[in-house]
Amino acid sequence: SYLPLLGKTGAKDANLASSNDQSKNVHMVDQLIISALANKGVQAIEDKDIVTDYTTAYNTSRNFIKSAIASKKDYQLFLDIHRDASRKENTTTTINGKSYARVSFIIGAANPQAAENKKLATKLHKSLNKNYPGVSKGVFEKSRSEGNGVYNQDLSPHALLIEVGGVDNNLEELQRTAEALSDIISEYVKQAEKV
Repeated sequence: SYLPLLGKTGAKDANLASSNDQSKNVHMVDQLIISALANKGVQAIEDKDIVTDYTTAYNTSRNFIKSAIASKKDYQLFLDIHRDASRKENTTTTINGKSYARVSFIIGAANPQAAENKKLATKLHKSLNKNYPGVSKGVFEKSRSEGNGVYNQDLSPHALLIEVGGVDNNLEELQRTAEALSDIISEYVKQAEKV
């Protein structure tokens, strides 16, 4: 979760940013992005069964992605939304006097689709920073020694993990960033649908 959403703004212990309340944790960011995409004519669905236990989350979401792929619907992207554990100075930027939660695109280096996933992430990163300078921190590859290393990205070249903000970002910053992400995601999806 995010400390400000829990009424714990400025808490020194970042581990306090934890909640099963989906209106106050990263699932709320999912909803912000889904709503912003809908306003741009792009449909998105969310797996509401995702658990907050990091050790089982990827297995749970893997089943959801596999089912989506098996449905033969024309999904353009699979997004796994997280938040960074970093503090405010590393997860916030200002554009035209308004603060935004920064994002990172994470690629599982241990998956066979890594090159394609990275190509897509780089395209979205560049588009985001072109329209919202500094909102994207970049594209980062993580090996198994640095995390999961795969993040279910082996299932599709169109699968990404995006960290949205950090423990100190507030609702307004998350809303602005969700809107920014929806701009570039909707543009990507609409272009992909034309191909």
